[in-house]
Amino acid sequence: MDLLFQRYASPFLFLNGMLQTGRFCEFVESFTSTVVEEKNEKTQWEYFLHKVWDGSFSEFKEGIKVDQNNKAMSANEIETTVQNSLSILKNFNPDQKGVI
Repeated sequence: MDLLFQRYASPFLFLNGMLQTGRFCEFVESFTSTVVEEKNEKTQWEYFLHKVWDGSFSEFKEGIKVDQNNKAMSANEIETTVQNSLSILKNFNPDQKGVI
């Protein structure tokens, strides 16, 4: 209830309205996801303030998204990436010194 009082002047009237319209479950799901997102944002901000000295906060958040996406790669995506990397290396010739 404390979270509701932080956001709404009279959460009881609001909750009664949600119950009467049959949207209480939808509200709870939306509310909890918003609270979790805000908590994560606050935690990331605090970490950024105390541990990251280069780049902006938006760059830091983008780096987190990239890391999460890389960790969630499927085996097929990993195999494709490795094959692409190997094909690049096969075409590499250090004697050409940048000449294509």
